[in-house]
Amino acid sequence: MPEILPDNKEVLDVYLCVQNQHIMGFNGPVDLDLNALNFIMELLGVEDRLNVYRRVHKLYRHIISKHYIEQKHQQSAKQAAKQPRIHKRRLR
Repeated sequence: MPEILPDNKEVLDVYLCVQNQHIMGFNGPVDLDLNALNFIMELLGVEDRLNVYRRVHKLYRHIISKHYIEQKHQQSAKQAAKQPRIHKRRLR
């Protein structure tokens, strides 16, 4: 695991508390629940809330985009497996 820089420790602490607080859509997580994020920042005594909010949200969006890319690859692999194979015959 990479070393956590001191500037990122507060962001990581907040993110780890809210990482499962999703707003869900039909196809999975859409965004982070900002009420939970605000509550945790207040609970942890975060002073620069705007900066921490932006950095936590950026981290969350990055992770969610990776999730959707992985999900898309899995779906295309499943569809490829379902398609029947066409065997070519030699013409005589």
